[in-house]
Amino acid sequence: RDGALGALARIYLGPVDVGLMGGKFHRDSVVGGFFTADVFGTGVRGEVNWTQSGDPADRLRDRRIFWRAAAGLDRQVTPTLSLTLEWSFNGYGTSQASEYLALAAADRIVRGEINGLGRWYSGISAAWQFHPLGTLSNAFLVNWQDPSTLWIPTLTWSTGNNSSLLLGGQVGLGREFLPQGVPRSEYGSTPNTLFAGYQQYF
Repeated sequence: RDGALGALARIYLGPVDVGLMGGKFHRDSVVGGFFTADVFGTGVRGEVNWTQSGDPADRLRDRRIFWRAAAGLDRQVTPTLSLTLEWSFNGYGTSQASEYLALAAADRIVRGEINGLGRWYSGISAAWQFHPLGTLSNAFLVNWQDPSTLWIPTLTWSTGNNSSLLLGGQVGLGREFLPQGVPRSEYGSTPNTLFAGYQQYF
C-alpha cells in the first residue's frame, strides 16, 4: 500500500517548461501537470493535479476525488532582496474549522503529503541579504477561511565556507481553541515556537 509507480514527461519550450505526470501513489490514482516560465525576469509557475483516492476512510470524508492547485511568482527585486508570492487551493481540506481535528488524523496528512487543513491559502516570503554573511527572511502563510496567519521569521548567518547558523520562530495569529477544545482557526491553534539550527556541509 506504500508503493508508487509514476511517469513524468517534461517539454522545454524556450523560456517555458511544461510537465505532465500520472501514476499510482499510496493506493491513489493521480494525474497532473505544471509549468514554469521566465516573464521579463520574473519566475512564474503553476501546477494542478487530480486525485482519485484509494483510501477507504476518504469515502467517509467525501474525499474520494479531489483537486489541488497552486500558482506562484518569484522575483529578485534588488541584488539583496528577493520576493516570492504563492496562492494555493487544497481540495482535500475543509471549509469548517471545527472539522480540523478530525481531518488531521487522515493518513495523507499524517505522512505529510498535505500540510494544510483548509482550502484557500496564500503565502508571501521576502529574503533580505543585509550583510554578505547574513540573510533575514520573513514568510507569512494565510488561511483565508479562518482567517489566520502563520508568521515565520528566520535569520541565517554564515559561520564559514561550509557552515551556517539558523535562528527563527513560528508565530500563529488567529482565533484560539474554544474551551471545549474545538479549533476556531488553523494557525491560531498553532503554538508559538522558537528554533535554532546549525548546518555543516561536507
